[in-house]
Amino acid sequence: MPVEVSMKKKAITAKDFKVMEGRFRKGVAVARALDTGEPMPDAVRITASSPEQFFTTMTPKRMALFRLTRKCAQSIAELAVASRRDRSAVARDVSQLEGLCLVRVVDQPNPGHGRKKVVEPVAKHIEVVTEF
Repeated sequence: MPVEVSMKKKAITAKDFKVMEGRFRKGVAVARALDTGEPMPDAVRITASSPEQFFTTMTPKRMALFRLTRKCAQSIAELAVASRRDRSAVARDVSQLEGLCLVRVVDQPNPGHGRKKVVEPVAKHIEVVTEF
């Protein structure tokens, strides 16, 4: 016995295209940021497998470094001066923050001095999600 399916036709309006245009623009911005290595334009969600793992890695000193990078991108040497810590300790902590996907290290020219590593956040807004 055949079943009749009634499908109503819906008119597509200019409003439908405006919604899609906004989503498309956001997608293009994210793709460009990924291609150029720039911070993501909006937000990043990081999922930690356990709160213990995240908070064991995210020590108070690493949190302070992370906050400094959120203010403005800085070199590892500048972070060491700003945090009043040894440069090698800051470099190790930045490596841990990079492992948590909270920051990225970009190698940039340092006029007259070769190159420098600049630490910057991966996005303007970072959300960390974990289960208790």
